[in-house]
Amino acid sequence: MKTLTINLPETFQVPGMVDAPEHLRSIPTTQWNEEFCLAAIKHGVKQSLQDTWSSGKKDVAKLEKRYNAFVEGDWNQRERTGESSAKFAAKLMKQSRTLMLKR
Repeated sequence: MKTLTINLPETFQVPGMVDAPEHLRSIPTTQWNEEFCLAAIKHGVKQSLQDTWSSGKKDVAKLEKRYNAFVEGDWNQRERTGESSAKFAAKLMKQSRTLMLKR
C-alpha cells in the first residue's frame, strides 16, 4: 500500500459548465475523505481508459499510450496526430473559398 498526502482546496470550479446554475459549478471538498478520493481517482482512470478504447475503435496502440501515461503519472498526456489541426485548416480553406465565390 502506498500513502499519499494531498492538500485539497476548499472548493474547485468545474470547467465547461458556464450555462449550468452557478451554485452547481463549484464543488466543495470539505466532506471528502480518503475513500471518496480513491473512488474518484479510480473512476477517472477507468473512464479515460474506457473512452480511449471505445472511441479509438479498439485501437490497442492508443490504449497502450493512455495506459502508459497513467503508469507514468501523466494525466494530460495526449496523442498529437495533427488531425485536429488538419481538419481545422481544411474547414477554414473551404470557408475562405465560399466567401471568395460570393463576392
